Amino acid sequence: SPKKLTIQTAHAALGEMGIKLGEGKFDLKTKSTSYHVEFADGSRRIVGTDELKNIVYSGKKKLRESIDLSPTESAAVTAALAHGKSLPEAVELAKTYLGECLRRSHGFQAPGGSIIHALDQGTTFVKNET
Repeated sequence: SPKKLTIQTAHAALGEMGIKLGEGKFDLKTKSTSYHVEFADGSRRIVGTDELKNIVYSGKKKLRESIDLSPTESAAVTAALAHGKSLPEAVELAKTYLGECLRRSHGFQAPGGSIIHALDQGTTFVKNET
């Protein structure tokens, strides 16, 4: 199930998908909020909070599939989008961040010959002298 999503994050993510988020209305009787949404194809609908979350999160999946990103790359792009970056900026930031992580990683050769990367996250180990 989708996690908590702020309206600002949803607005930014929807904007990157070409979807305009309009007015929201809270219904005291049902204790639910509905939003006016205009989709990239020009169609308009009123959607509830859960459907809005699903649109945002399905867009994340479609974004990852459309530009062939790994889940890690997708997470980095999504984080940058959530901070208000444009899609080209988000992709560039993700590439830089992940490239730097790999550059600073420790490479170990696996039995099959491939390289396994172990990321150095600043942990310092001290040899026990006892």
